[in-house]
Amino acid sequence: MGGYGSFLYSLHHPDMFSACAPLSAAIFDDSVMEQRQAKSHKDLFNRLFGPGLDYWHKNSVLKMLSELDKENLPRIRYYIDCGDQDGLLDGNFQAHQIMREKGMKHEFRVRGGGHTWLYWRTALPNILEFVSGAFRRNN
Repeated sequence: MGGYGSFLYSLHHPDMFSACAPLSAAIFDDSVMEQRQAKSHKDLFNRLFGPGLDYWHKNSVLKMLSELDKENLPRIRYYIDCGDQDGLLDGNFQAHQIMREKGMKHEFRVRGGGHTWLYWRTALPNILEFVSGAFRRNN
C-alpha cells in the first residue's frame, strides 16, 4: 500500500511534506469499497477500516481531496504515476480529476505497464528529479 500510504500521509500531514509521488495508489471510490467490503475483501477491509464506511471516509484519498478548500490547498508537489494495464488506474485518474478541478498543481503520468516492480523501477529517475525540484527555493 505504498502509493495509497504516500497519498494518505501527505493529505493528513501536509505541513510535513513538500513532495509526494504515489505510484499505482490503491485509490477506491465508495462504490468499489462497498463491493469489496461486502464480497471479496470483507474480512480485510473490516480489519483495516472497520464495518461501514465511516472510518474509510476519514482515510479516503478521493474524499479528502474533494473536501480540500480551493483557497487553502496544500503546497505539496504531487507526481501521480500509474500504468495503463494497472487495475488501480481508475482510482488514480479520479484523484487526478479532482486535483485538476481544485486547481492543485500536480503531474499525472500513465505509461505502458501494470502493477509491477519493473513498472515502478522505470519511474524512479523521473520521480527523483521531480522530488528534488521540491527542495529548490523558488518553487
